[in-house]
Amino acid sequence: MTPFHREVDQHASDMNESRFARYDGHFPTLDIVLKFEGDAASHIGTNIFAEPVGNLQTDKVGRSMQRVFVWQQRGDYVVSSHVDLVWTVELEENRRILTLSSATYVNVYGCGPNIEVGARLSKSEGATNAIISVGYTRNGSFCLPVWAEACFCDVAVFIRPVANAGADSNGESIHEWSSSPVLERLETETSVDQEVSFASNTGAIEVHYKWATKIDSLGGVHCALGGTTTKSPHQQVWMQCTYTEECIQNNELDSVLDNFQGGGSYVKTVTVWPSISIRNMLP
Repeated sequence: MTPFHREVDQHASDMNESRFARYDGHFPTLDIVLKFEGDAASHIGTNIFAEPVGNLQTDKVGRSMQRVFVWQQRGDYVVSSHVDLVWTVELEENRRILTLSSATYVNVYGCGPNIEVGARLSKSEGATNAIISVGYTRNGSFCLPVWAEACFCDVAVFIRPVANAGADSNGESIHEWSSSPVLERLETETSVDQEVSFASNTGAIEVHYKWATKIDSLGGVHCALGGTTTKSPHQQVWMQCTYTEECIQNNELDSVLDNFQGGGSYVKTVTVWPSISIRNMLP
């Protein structure tokens, strides 16, 4: 190496070290404002708002729970609720990866094929709405969109194999959605909270929701073939599912939840053990 190249490399190394030293620790916390726009607004409307998520730690690797209060303007009155989110800080190649996500996951065990996740929103009592696709598992995991947990209505979550595990001429999955929802978000109670104040509105009607599942008794769900694929070589798919809850510590939040009517915060996970596998698809 010539003296010139050695000097250039040393200069570049000094720049990188100074760059890390300059920024490291200068932004120990982060504030995030949630806005339900675009695709989210097309599903839940534009009259749902959320309080800013503040004081998120960026210097400590790991996960923590955050409880965010949301409210919906309904004419002359306000309806409020809360959403549990997971704040994750990861290190990858000397870079911090910051993620704020919902606390509801669908995972695929082992080397099974990816799963498409759908949601059915029950916006009016007695009405059966269509199931809309909200995403796919990637690297075996998928977290439900935050807007699906802040929609102020009951939500049912369905699954099916992704299109590339068997697709029709339109590129859509040849399988129907699962015979039963793997998760359901149901309204549990309603009360008038005189202490809640959102956007200068006091005395909001507070609505509590809780995630529930029948997976433990059903053992799993099956996805039938679509009505136009009677001669397809593919078969209906049975997917065994399990449901788990994990409590993530957050001392500041835990002290608040001790006396909170809505109960504690948990990460909710449905793990799919599909009958389709790479081994079973081999000739």
